[in-house]
Amino acid sequence: MSGTEERPPLTEEAILARSIEIVDATGIESLSLRSLARDLGVSAPALYDHIESKESLMRLLAREGYANLTARWAELDSADIPAWIRATSHSYVGFALDRPGLFAAMFRYRPIFVSGPGALEDAAATAVFQQSLAVIERAVAAKILGGASPLELALALWTAMHGAATVLSMSPEMRQADWLVDLMIDGLLAGWKPAGTGDGIPGPSSPDAG
Repeated sequence: MSGTEERPPLTEEAILARSIEIVDATGIESLSLRSLARDLGVSAPALYDHIESKESLMRLLAREGYANLTARWAELDSADIPAWIRATSHSYVGFALDRPGLFAAMFRYRPIFVSGPGALEDAAATAVFQQSLAVIERAVAAKILGGASPLELALALWTAMHGAATVLSMSPEMRQADWLVDLMIDGLLAGWKPAGTGDGIPGPSSPDAG
């Protein structure tokens, strides 16, 4: 048996997998194609046979992150819409804390619903946002939520989730502050209750007095 271990063939999947490990461990700023090639034990030209540029690698990372979040949300039952909003918010924040590198890569790109400079829209980002928008459209149609258009409510919810994720990622002590997410959602749901339909939607620790 030869003492020389044969290196497995270089593939896009292997490049992406190692890139994910790097960005989750040390941040997207630490990732360069030159250092990645060294890390994988290949030449830079060999890497470029599979990855066109750093920008294309970043988009692959973002799509991997969005696909992961889409899969997490797909497992959640949206029959109870307020409960779904709460669950997706916790899932979003949890993903941001668990996969910081992927999370950072994702937000280099935007869904088609958000305009801005450059060709930074991505179908994977749109798919995740569309999941939330579809549920909120049902909620508005059923008069569970109101006060703005479904798109405006979906954008506001995304903004709130992203803000909570940013705050909770600031220190180890904040990572366990699930109460902050619940308090945020309680306020949003109460404020988005259509006029004339009650004082608000009870939160997890605020049972309806009946």
